[in-house]
Amino acid sequence: MRALSLAAALAFALGCARPVQAPPGGEDRPPELALPSDVRPLRYALELTVLPDREGFEGAVAIDVELARPLSRLWLHARDLTVREATVEVGGLARPATLQDAGAGGVARLAVATPLPAGRATVHLRFEGVFAEGGPGLARAAEGGRAYAFARLGAGEARRAFPCFDDPALQAPFEVALTVPADAVALSTGAAASEEPLAGGLKRVRFAPTPPIPAHLLALAVGPFEVEAPPPLAAGGPRAGALQVRLLRPRGAPAGDFGPALEAARQLAPLLEVWLATPFPYPRLDVVAVPAADGAVGAAAGVVLAPAARLAAPRDGEPVARELPAGALLARALARQWFEGLVAPAAPDDAWLPGGLAALLERVALERWRPEARRADDEARAVAEALRSSALAVARPLRPPPRTGAAGWPALDAAGEVHAVAVLRGLERLLGEERFRAGLAAHLAEHARGAASTDALAAALSRAGGRDVGAALRAGLDEPGAPLVVARSACDAAGARVELTAGRYRPIGSRAAPLASTLPVCARFEAGGALGERCTVVERGRGSLALPACPRWIMPDAGGRSWLTFALGAADVPRLRDAGFAHLAAPERVALGASVLADAEAGRLAFGEALDALAPLARDGAPAVALLPAEAFQEAADHLVPDAARPRARAALAELYRPRLRALGLAPAAGEDPERRALRAALARVLVAGARDPEAVHALAGRGAVYARPGEGRFRADAVSPELAPVALEAAVLDGDVATFDALVRRLLDGLGGDERRQALAAVGAARDAALAERVLALAAEPRLPAPERLALLRDQAAGPETRDGAWKVLQSRWAELAVALPPDAAAALPRVAASLCDRKRLEEARRFFESRLAKLPSASAAAAETLERIEGCVALREVQGASAAAYFEAR
Repeated sequence: MRALSLAAALAFALGCARPVQAPPGGEDRPPELALPSDVRPLRYALELTVLPDREGFEGAVAIDVELARPLSRLWLHARDLTVREATVEVGGLARPATLQDAGAGGVARLAVATPLPAGRATVHLRFEGVFAEGGPGLARAAEGGRAYAFARLGAGEARRAFPCFDDPALQAPFEVALTVPADAVALSTGAAASEEPLAGGLKRVRFAPTPPIPAHLLALAVGPFEVEAPPPLAAGGPRAGALQVRLLRPRGAPAGDFGPALEAARQLAPLLEVWLATPFPYPRLDVVAVPAADGAVGAAAGVVLAPAARLAAPRDGEPVARELPAGALLARALARQWFEGLVAPAAPDDAWLPGGLAALLERVALERWRPEARRADDEARAVAEALRSSALAVARPLRPPPRTGAAGWPALDAAGEVHAVAVLRGLERLLGEERFRAGLAAHLAEHARGAASTDALAAALSRAGGRDVGAALRAGLDEPGAPLVVARSACDAAGARVELTAGRYRPIGSRAAPLASTLPVCARFEAGGALGERCTVVERGRGSLALPACPRWIMPDAGGRSWLTFALGAADVPRLRDAGFAHLAAPERVALGASVLADAEAGRLAFGEALDALAPLARDGAPAVALLPAEAFQEAADHLVPDAARPRARAALAELYRPRLRALGLAPAAGEDPERRALRAALARVLVAGARDPEAVHALAGRGAVYARPGEGRFRADAVSPELAPVALEAAVLDGDVATFDALVRRLLDGLGGDERRQALAAVGAARDAALAERVLALAAEPRLPAPERLALLRDQAAGPETRDGAWKVLQSRWAELAVALPPDAAAALPRVAASLCDRKRLEEARRFFESRLAKLPSASAAAAETLERIEGCVALREVQGASAAAYFEAR
């Protein structure tokens, strides 16, 4: 194949710019998401010429298909590709065909003049495309003067690299041949089978056929990689054969920087195999470090692609500390090898399955691989935060997941993954870990190399667990909002028990409709001098748990990571606090603290009493628990108390955490463990950003100023530990350091990149001094800053009580400009800049403003409704609980 010329690339771009006539209606109406079942791909033979130093690529694909009935048109996918030739072969004869863009996110109509008979046929397409620069598709990047190309394909994005049936449920084997530079390494999902030298300094690499996979999981990478291939992992656990684990890094990148990532992959893959009782689905695992700048990590069949900058380990610290960041980065992509690669979702409504199950498996892997990192505690915090966000009346259920990206394929966002994992954790607790794992293994075995539905997962778990969990799983996915379980112990003639009611949690001022919920509930308790745990499924809002004796205390969220918040009967609150607290694991203490705040926000507990109950948790040994009070204290300071009382509220917050930061110090010791470092950074952020504690601000501002080195054009890495660098820069700006502020702005405008750019942007946005804040808001109109960064600065300014009104005014004045300049997903989120407003006047202003703008930006309707509800809820909470919060701080 000839290489794509500049002229061809321009012709492609101009061709795509022309309007496309839509196909006729009726039977020929293009499918919106899932493709119709009348055509099924059986095999792909894909040839690609990939020369990373060129502007584009070209290829040909032959797709064997099975037609269920005679058809004169086939639906498939091609996006941002120019198809030069199309034929359909039947019975050895090629029929001319036309491929027409259907204008539906890459859906294309392949038409022939006379109907094709039912049975087998082969679709032949010759095509060209342009490399993506940073986005999804067949992307390219450069490092050290060398060019690399690699496929970055999420669900629904394979259509950007080659024409295909880009539906995750339609799996087929791939036979791939890549024409590449002679000195390049070429990689795909199948093993390299042969290499053939070609003229012009090229070679053709053919790969062994893959097992059936969704099109978007085909791996492709080309470039001057250096390959680390240690001895294969020996057979063990459920895997009968050896597993080769390799690492590919950009040429010239130090091997030692990537050794921890390779070792992490070699340890995590067998761990996941054992937990799932299912071998790794592919004969080889490649970890590919690519020179990508945006930080995204991708999973393909048998391959993990991650930005080299994120995969490289810190050059100091103990081996475990050096492996942990890479392991955390790789675990999710490894989990997707089973829950997406081996078993794909059967339909768009099942699109939560790969994200939810892979997120669960990621947490399982990290928790078992590095228990000292206390991942379970962090998971409990994430569940508590997600439940709080889901308390909105406008909160969506988990199914169907929101549609994302240009292809519009449903996918869970980060909050959705937390929700899904918490639903699955509840079922795991109900069935017991061993039965739950057996159910997942049976699900994988039954549907391997195919697709499965939510109901299929429920059936596998029910069979393994010996009880039907289908209703509980479906309710967890389909019921809107956050479930609230009210638990009361009872001990009378009817026996010892816990009486349970379940409904939708509704904070003060909520407009959410009541709901009788169905969900699993597991309670821990002490009765008869022994600790115990019992589980049930609360159905349609009512349930009970029989106990062996009258309980001394009850904890209705055993494990602390299920999808529920809870409230206790009046008599049970002091019992759990006084007798049960010492028996609670850290995730359960997180859940208990979150329930106290939820009670206050629902009006069941005075806010001052909630603050009093939460304050002792600041001394807890588990960082996730110790940081819980900061959220409530900061909410009171920023939203509930009058402006005049805010300094007192911030001082109270500082008093909680200043002693712990003093004890830790600002300089880490040699070989200090990651948890201690993370706690220091979290405490510093609370004291600087939340409490505005003069002691912490001044101490860190000095380090931030040295780190920024105003006037020298670069950061001084030895001035502050890496985990404290971001908050140190913010402290310098909060402290009114104009020189540091000027230096950061100058570097942003001069093209500073990577983590340093993110740090500088956050520090600039942290300005609260009136003069500096005015300059930050002026940057919202600065054309040299990308529009998403201008939006980020507005959001940061909107978060502070001192600067939120100014940010709101700028949002109104710059709305039209930002709505056009921002990517579609970011533009749809524009209303969220106003979410921190908290008074009735601003509420009505925001309501009128959004109503007048949404006709031109309808995609922002959901964010506008959410924002208005948040403002309304904040106003209602302030009116009910403001006096109680102010009285608490006044009494100190």
